[in-house]
Amino acid sequence: MPFWKKETPEELERKALAALQEAEQLESLVQLREGGIPVPATRRLQKQASLDGKFFSCNFSPAEYLLARQAGYQPLSQVVGSVFTRMEMGDDDYGVHSSYSGPLSSFTIYKSHAQALAVERLRQEAKILGAHGVIGVTVRTSRYSWSDRFAQFSLTGTAVRLPDSAALRQAPNLPFTSTLSGQEFWQLYESGYWPCSLVIGNGVYLACNPWSNPKTMALNDGPGMIYTKNVELHTYSEGVKSTKEMAMTNLMREVHEGGADGAVDMHIDCKMTKVPSMDNVIIDFTAVGTGVLYCTGSQQKAAGNRLLIMDLARKTNETIKVPTADE
Repeated sequence: MPFWKKETPEELERKALAALQEAEQLESLVQLREGGIPVPATRRLQKQASLDGKFFSCNFSPAEYLLARQAGYQPLSQVVGSVFTRMEMGDDDYGVHSSYSGPLSSFTIYKSHAQALAVERLRQEAKILGAHGVIGVTVRTSRYSWSDRFAQFSLTGTAVRLPDSAALRQAPNLPFTSTLSGQEFWQLYESGYWPCSLVIGNGVYLACNPWSNPKTMALNDGPGMIYTKNVELHTYSEGVKSTKEMAMTNLMREVHEGGADGAVDMHIDCKMTKVPSMDNVIIDFTAVGTGVLYCTGSQQKAAGNRLLIMDLARKTNETIKVPTADE
């Protein structure tokens, strides 16, 4: 009896498949390190693009979808941009002093970098589909109970293809990204406005407890007084104000760099999180919107007309009461 066993064709096939999957996984990691998207995602999007619109998926309501088709917009597919990252405060932020209050520079910069990478991956998926832009983009930041050092930034939206127009020919930086719904995009686009890109402003600030620092305690009438009367906690108030100013300054810079006239559909989010092993609080302020630009020479189909606008995306269940003969 031989000392070895000859592998069956099924075993050889399984080994070849495992080797192929391992090589694909390594290639996907290389793509992610370079800011790209995984190989399976590229293959799936290329296959869907080859169907030439025979299959689509979108986050439009049925009424919005019908409006888009009537206006000549073609929803292609839902696209995703995601970054899973580890975020920790560095010594340049607050050193070893628990009484520090001030901006967390490395947090703010890295958060903005991670969000920009997620936006770029979203645009890469749209490019593979041959889309002109992505509308209905939602921005989510997820943290997990099993580790407060990890965060996931994810964006989802619907890639669309538009009919030829003067605004489309003048549009910079295609495919564009936008938080606008299908109906909101139609309203602005028909009025001569073009969504340039998603604009995000971030600000992260560390505020120490007022009673952990003699200077901040003095602002609140001395130690122990904050427990005995209703007073403003100036450290926290200053933290929220400073964080908002940081975020709005960064937002204005993105609007300017994107060549937009301004930003619409703004969403503001402010979160406060207790620092582990410390009594301090991290204030995280985010402002998200869509930069828009007026396109000169574009045809304004909706301009000059009185329009009755109904929210086609709203989904509410209303009970209609029909009066009886006795009422």
